[in-house]
Amino acid sequence: MKNNIAKFVLVFLCSTMALCIHAQTISVSSLIDTKWECEKGDGDKEILEFRKDSLIRTLIFTIINKAPRMSYPYYLSNDKSAEFDMKKVGRSTSVKYLFEWNTKMNDKNCCKITSLTKDTLVLYWEPKPFNVGGGGKWTYVRVR
Repeated sequence: MKNNIAKFVLVFLCSTMALCIHAQTISVSSLIDTKWECEKGDGDKEILEFRKDSLIRTLIFTIINKAPRMSYPYYLSNDKSAEFDMKKVGRSTSVKYLFEWNTKMNDKNCCKITSLTKDTLVLYWEPKPFNVGGGGKWTYVRVR
C-alpha cells in the first residue's frame, strides 16, 4: 500500500513539474499575430503587436494626444548577447529574452520574458543609462 502511494506521489510530482517546465517555454510562434496592451499610468498605454519579423510598438500619450507607432525587427534568445544579431530575426526559437532593434537610435533593447499565458504577457525591461522612464516589470493584457 505504501509503495503504491509513493509511486502515485512520484508520478504526480513528475507530471506536475513537466507541465510547469513546458509552460515556461516561450516560442516565436506563440507570439506571432498577437496584440498586447499595457496601462502605463495617467491614461497612457503601450501596445505591442508581434509579426514574424517585426514588433510594432504604439505608445499612446493622453496628455499630448499623440500615438507614435514604431516598427522594430526583433528576435527571441536564451542568452543576453552584447550585439544584436540580425540573422536571428524571424527565426523560430524557444527562449526567455526578447531583443528589438531600434533602427532610428541604432540601439538594441532587451527584456526578460517573465511569463506568457493565453491572457497575459509579463516583461521585465532592463533599465538603460540615460533612458527616461528606466526599466521595470510590466504586465500586458492580450487584445488579439
